[in-house]
Amino acid sequence: MRGLLYALLYCSISTVRGKEVDADTFAHTSFDYVVVGGGTTGLAVASRLSDDPNVIVGVIEAGAHKEDNNILIPAFAFNGLGDPAYDWLLTTLPQTQLANRTLVPFRGKVLGGTSAINTMQYTKASSVEYDAWRTVGNPGWSFDELQPFMKRAERWTPPEPQTVKPYANDNHAPDHGRDGRIHTTGNANFTDVITQYLDALENLSGLKRNFSPLDGNPIGSFAATVEVDAKNRSRSYAANGYYEPFASRSNFVVLTEAQGSKIHFENTTGSADNIRATGVQFVSKDNKTYTVSASREVIVSAGSLKSPQVLELSGIGNADFLKRLGIEPIIDLPGVGENLQDHVLAPVVFQTLPNLITYGEATDPALLPLLMQEYVQNRTGLLSGVNSMTAFLPPSKFIPAAEQDTIKKALDDALQQGGTTTDAIKAQREFLDNDNVPQLEIVYATGNNGGNDTSARFYTFAPAIMHSFARGSVHLASSDPLAPPIIDPRYFESPGDVDRQIFIRGIRHVLEVSQTEPLRSFTLGIVSNLSLNATDDEIVAYLAENASSDSHFVGSAAMLPREQGGVVDPNFLVYGTANVRVVDASIFPFQLGTHPTATLYGIGEKAAEVIRGAKAD
Repeated sequence: MRGLLYALLYCSISTVRGKEVDADTFAHTSFDYVVVGGGTTGLAVASRLSDDPNVIVGVIEAGAHKEDNNILIPAFAFNGLGDPAYDWLLTTLPQTQLANRTLVPFRGKVLGGTSAINTMQYTKASSVEYDAWRTVGNPGWSFDELQPFMKRAERWTPPEPQTVKPYANDNHAPDHGRDGRIHTTGNANFTDVITQYLDALENLSGLKRNFSPLDGNPIGSFAATVEVDAKNRSRSYAANGYYEPFASRSNFVVLTEAQGSKIHFENTTGSADNIRATGVQFVSKDNKTYTVSASREVIVSAGSLKSPQVLELSGIGNADFLKRLGIEPIIDLPGVGENLQDHVLAPVVFQTLPNLITYGEATDPALLPLLMQEYVQNRTGLLSGVNSMTAFLPPSKFIPAAEQDTIKKALDDALQQGGTTTDAIKAQREFLDNDNVPQLEIVYATGNNGGNDTSARFYTFAPAIMHSFARGSVHLASSDPLAPPIIDPRYFESPGDVDRQIFIRGIRHVLEVSQTEPLRSFTLGIVSNLSLNATDDEIVAYLAENASSDSHFVGSAAMLPREQGGVVDPNFLVYGTANVRVVDASIFPFQLGTHPTATLYGIGEKAAEVIRGAKAD
C-alpha cells in the first residue's frame, strides 16, 4: 500500500522532464554560452539566456536529474541530506575551535543544486546589507537595484488568510513577484507550540512579529515564505522552475552527470590581460574527457565550494599555489578560494508536552502511510508543510548594551592590531552598530529527537550568527578535477573572538526564551547537554561539540576590487578575462543575514540581463 501511494504521488506532481543529451552529443554542439553548474543560479541564468531564440545555451551539471518524493514533498525537505544520490558529501578540514571535528556541509548534487534539498525558506537580508555591496566598490548593487530581480524570479501565491495573523505568515503583496519561474507561498500547515514561541520572544525582548519581512527590514519573528507551489503543495526549485517548462527549447541543452573541469582559452602567451575563453573541458559519467566550445561566454555557477576549483584548474588563482600543483598560471588572482564565509548554527533541543502535534509525526513509520494518503488525495496534512518559523534579531534584542560595547572594543582592538582592514570588513563592522541589521537568526522547529520513543515531542531552537568575521578558504587538493576540494571555514577563528562571544549570548537567549511564558508552560525540560543556567565556559564547550555548518557558504570568488582580494567585477566578469563570469554565492563580498536562495535567484536574473546587455554591445 505504501509503495503504491508513493508511486501515485510521484506521478501526480512530477512535471515533464527534459531530454538531456549524452556527453558526445553535447561536446559536438556549438554553444554561444556554456554554464558550468546546473544549480540554483546556473539554471536561472541559463534559462533566461535561452529566452533569446538566437543563442544556444549549454549547461553542464555534475548531478543527475532527479525528481522524487525526497525532493518534492515539503515535509521531506531534509531527506536528501547526507545521501550521495543528492548530496556532494564534501568535508571540511578538522576545525580547531570545534573540538577538531570534521564537518559535512550539505551541497546539492542534482539538477537544481541545493535548491532541491534545502528547507525552502525564501527570505531576504536587510536593505542596509545589500546597499553595502555598492559601498565596497560595486556600482549597480543595492537593495533597490536587486529587489526587482528577486521579484522577477518569483511567482507568489498569498497564504491562507487564517494563518497570517497568528503566525506572521507573510501576506504583503508589494514585496513579491507574481510572474516569475519559482513558485512561493506561505506555509500551509502549522504544528502546535508555535504561537507560544512567537509570544515568548516578544515577552522576553520585545521582538515583534514581522508581517512584511521581505521589504528590506527582516527584524522580527515570522513564518518564512516558502518555495512551494500552492497548487500541489510541492517544492518549487531551479529544475522544475527554470528548466523543465522550457526543456523543449532546442537552444537550451543540459548535460547531467558530467563535471566541468577546466576552461579553455585562446593563445595566452605574452600578456594575460582580458584573455578570451573558447570552451570548457568536462568529464562524463563514464570518466571520459571532452571539450565543448563556447563562442560568447563561459559562466561558472558551481557554487562557493566548487567554482574556485574550476577557476584554479583553469589556471586562474594564486600563481604560486597553482605552480605547486603543477598547473600553469594564466591569471594571478590570489583572491580565488579565499574569503570563504558561512553561517554557523548550534541546535538546542527541548522536550514539550506529549499530546501535541509536531513535525515528528511525519517521520513516524506507523503514521506515515496515513499522512501520505492525505497528502496524495488532498494536498493537506503534515506532509504539505515544512518548519518555516524563524526570527532575526539585532544585537539590542539579545545582548545587553554593556556587553555589546565590550565585544565591539575587543573586535576593534584586534582589527587595529591586524593592520589593513578591507572595505568589506569595515562594512561588516558597521553592521554591528545598526539595529536594522540582524546578527542572530533563531530557526524554530518542532519534531522528534531521533530516538526510539515516538510518543515524545520536542522543539528545537537553532540559533545561527549571521555575520561571521572568520574568513576561511577552499582550494584544490590536487590537479585531479574529480578530487574534492580542501575546505577550511575556520569557524570561530575571528578577530577579538567576536563570533564566539556573539554566539554565547545567542545560546543564552534561547535558553531564556524557553523559560519565558507562554512557552515555559509547554516545556518539560532541556534535552541537549546544556544547563538552563549554563556559564560562558559551559556554552563554549557546548559550541565546540555541537556547532555546525548552516551550509550557506559565500565569498570565495568575491565581487570586490581586485586589490582587495576580489575575483569578479560588478558585472560578474573574472578579472583578467574578457568573457568568463562567476554567477553564484561565491561572489558575495560578505555574508548576508538571511537564507540565500531568494538572493541567488535574483543574482541569476540580474546576471542574465547583464550578459544580454554585453551581447548587444
